[in-house]
Amino acid sequence: MIKFQNKKYELLFSNNLAPLQALNYADELFFKEFKKILGKSYRIISIIEQGWQKKYGLVSDLELLKKKFKLKINDYKWGSVTLKKYEIQSKKLKNLLSVINNKEYFDKNNNELIKDLIRIRNEAALLDAMSNLLYLFSSLVGNEFYSILKKYTKDKSILNDNFVYYTQPIKESRFAKIKIKKLTNLLKLNKRDLNFSSIIRIGAFIKDDVSDLLDLRSKMANNLYLEISKRIKCSKESINYLQIKEIEQLLKSKNNHIRLITERKKITVLFYLDNKLNIYEGDKARKFLNIGGLSEVREKANLRGQIACQGIVKGRAVLAHNSQEANKKMRKGDILIAVYTAVEYLSAMKKAVAIVTETGGITSHAAIIAREFNIPCIIGVKDVMKTINDGNLIEVDANKGVIKILK
Repeated sequence: MIKFQNKKYELLFSNNLAPLQALNYADELFFKEFKKILGKSYRIISIIEQGWQKKYGLVSDLELLKKKFKLKINDYKWGSVTLKKYEIQSKKLKNLLSVINNKEYFDKNNNELIKDLIRIRNEAALLDAMSNLLYLFSSLVGNEFYSILKKYTKDKSILNDNFVYYTQPIKESRFAKIKIKKLTNLLKLNKRDLNFSSIIRIGAFIKDDVSDLLDLRSKMANNLYLEISKRIKCSKESINYLQIKEIEQLLKSKNNHIRLITERKKITVLFYLDNKLNIYEGDKARKFLNIGGLSEVREKANLRGQIACQGIVKGRAVLAHNSQEANKKMRKGDILIAVYTAVEYLSAMKKAVAIVTETGGITSHAAIIAREFNIPCIIGVKDVMKTINDGNLIEVDANKGVIKILK
């Protein structure tokens, strides 16, 4: 947790992305769509240094979001309506990308390039908002679902099978797989609990499918991005450091943008407050953080988190700040500890006897993979990366959601 402008912000997630790619061109459209779905938006401070993003949400906003999400558990249409909207919108985006993929842009004027860039953004904003919203649902209230299942059975084997069944994605996607199609010891949940499960399962599918769509966007809009990069004289990768309105200005004015991109590569701060997203880079970003009094909030270490897959194991702790570090350091029988995981971590995860992450909900990548391979896993363990050291002998009790340092 951090303190900024005398307010507490909680770490939502951390990942390795270019600054403006991190918030899909960092505009207000994303937050507008989020508010339309839930009736409430939230404020963030996102700090991206050397390509590594840490996104924090204002604690008071997150508490209000929790209340909103709990009301949604009693709304028996919300999950299915959200899924239907998602499927319609993702189809529209894919159709648009197919058209753009077949276009040659070398003979098109600047206005048409910008028009297509904006069209992609407009079609994608709702999908991005849905993914983010359902990720937050999983992180903020999803931990209650495991406790709910405990009301139905005390048998750990039945509990674990049902937990996997009732939290797996509702549909197959690129990485999120349906592990259990039928279950002989299936628990019969009441209407509310069944709806809770449905929202979690829809979220698991949408979150992973949006990740796939991000890759598809990049691939199918390749001709468009290449032509823009040629005209403004920068690499295609560097476009991720510019807003759409900035690209539009550069196409018209031919101003020098090298310094701006260079500064953003060093450090970028995205600050969303009062319905406006502010962007600071380089020295301006450091000054902004300094004036805001950015500081870490030291709290008593509590190595407890959300159960993602049951089991109790002991092993050597391996701290990994990125996928390269994880794949290099992990040996079979080790316990992987990371801020988060993604597909790049997969080979390291397969060697692990347990997985612990600092962020994420029960539909996070770490949770889904752990359940797929039946690896004990605890997620959302605050400050675990600072509390445990590399090489510590630890016990991961994923039946209780507790980690103990043994040596």
